[in-house]
Amino acid sequence: MTADTTPEDVLFEEALDIVIRLQNAPANPVTLDLIRHWRARSPAHDAAWREAAELHGMAGQVLTDQSSSLTGEGGASRRAILGGMAGLVVATGAALHGPGAWLRLTADRMTAAAEVTRFQMPDGTSVTLGPASAIRLAAGGGRLDLLDGAVCCDRAGAPGRPFEAAVGDVVVSGGEATFSLSRESGIVSVGVERGTLAATRAGLPAGAGRLAAGDWLRLDEGSGRVERGRLLPGQFAAWRSGQLLAEDETVAAVIAQIRRWHTGRIILAGSELGQRRISGVFDLRSPLAALEAVVHPFDARVRHVSAWLTVVSTL
Repeated sequence: MTADTTPEDVLFEEALDIVIRLQNAPANPVTLDLIRHWRARSPAHDAAWREAAELHGMAGQVLTDQSSSLTGEGGASRRAILGGMAGLVVATGAALHGPGAWLRLTADRMTAAAEVTRFQMPDGTSVTLGPASAIRLAAGGGRLDLLDGAVCCDRAGAPGRPFEAAVGDVVVSGGEATFSLSRESGIVSVGVERGTLAATRAGLPAGAGRLAAGDWLRLDEGSGRVERGRLLPGQFAAWRSGQLLAEDETVAAVIAQIRRWHTGRIILAGSELGQRRISGVFDLRSPLAALEAVVHPFDARVRHVSAWLTVVSTL
């Protein structure tokens, strides 16, 4: 706990994590018993739960009485509760520390929130790595794997040499080109400023991944949906100058980009708001103001719980 963190803040975040757990398994008796156990620890725990549930749109959730699990009668039931609690601790720890620890072990280059860094690969490729992003580089150049965030590659210094960049199972390849690659909230985006590029993935329709200067492509990793379009003036990798030019993007994806410019945690409560679409220009150098601007058209609320936790929810 930091000096600016209050016990109420800690309880509220714990409650939000449990609400998300319940949303993922609403009928799981172990989850329901875990919630009752947590709420019964003190009036403060119960108040934090009620506030978190309301923010997540789950007020009025009926939690059935699993009395046998709480009385201690039957070792299996007690073990189920303890196992559920241990699972919650592991899940929460992974959400807060796991991804960062994994990236530190596997990445060759990483950036912090709001940090943009530039460097040159051994093969002459100029790379700009976006904030809160990580990449892995092939020895000697020729390939870059985006592990998290956004990256921009300029191949002007490496003409004629083959090059690949990948994120997940999406691979882009080309020669002398300038392109951006990102993954936000399950959406892989590719933009080309100069040259030509080919994006490939299993199941991608033939020709759908061929991109020329001024083209962009968005691929939903979950549904396989592919969208294409033309870049607006100044839209290409606008994050390099702290700007976000969104064109018919989901609120979830836009908020994911804003998160990378903010040192605290931003939680989007509820999936319906996240699937709404928005276009606009947002100043990433003022991330909380940008967040307010993104959700304002949808009558959503931005709640600043503390310096390290912000919650977005519908009113």
